[in-house]
Amino acid sequence: MIFTALGNFTSQISSISSIRPIFDKYKKYIQLDSDMREFDNQNNHEEIYQIKNLTFSYGNKNIFDNLNYTFLRNKKYLLIGDSGSGKSTLLKLMFGYLTTYKGDIYFNKELVTENNYVNIRNHVLYINQEAYLFNDTIRNNINLDDNYEDEKILGVLNELGMPLSIKDLDMNVGDRGANISGGQRQRIVLARGLIRNQKIIFIDEGTSAVDKLASVQIERMLLQRKDLTLILVTHNVHEETKNLFDYTLYFPESLK
Repeated sequence: MIFTALGNFTSQISSISSIRPIFDKYKKYIQLDSDMREFDNQNNHEEIYQIKNLTFSYGNKNIFDNLNYTFLRNKKYLLIGDSGSGKSTLLKLMFGYLTTYKGDIYFNKELVTENNYVNIRNHVLYINQEAYLFNDTIRNNINLDDNYEDEKILGVLNELGMPLSIKDLDMNVGDRGANISGGQRQRIVLARGLIRNQKIIFIDEGTSAVDKLASVQIERMLLQRKDLTLILVTHNVHEETKNLFDYTLYFPESLK
């Protein structure tokens, strides 16, 4: 019994020791994140993203070739083009969802590598049509690991056209938000970023599940934020907001 216990103990020590490299990586990411926090206060006209000779393929299918473009801080971009041209793919590459590409992507003047994907995701909010929610309350889906005051949560939701009471925050949204509408799901996901004061937002058809009036309201609110960099991919351009964008890019021609 003694030697069996010692043998098991030795095995556990080996398992514990094997996770040390994981914690070493956490320390590295924490340092990287600390180094990136100052970018919000830099020159408003400097680049926040720069892509150079960017080429991407799915298997043998080439999506786009040699894209070059600089996205400036605090500017608003409307990205339009034919279905399948690669607009959504570009956002996924810039966010780090896709990593097998040729060319270079710079974020805040730093070359994007696997070491700083964590920093991008800390500073960039990515919203697509599939707004993911946990099987939990509205409050917890917005708070995640933080603990914001209910009044602050309600204020952000109200700004997004989703007025609620404190009691409503206790509502369980269901698995993947099954208990609420698509528009409400997208508002809650957007609230996650706004409440954390994230300065860069990618929206990939992210307001498609809301009615036109609500979609225009959300877009107008985001476009009026002077300290926000916005890249919006859409097939449904609203006349009410299209002139509020700083740049309208026809993909991929405008990036060559």
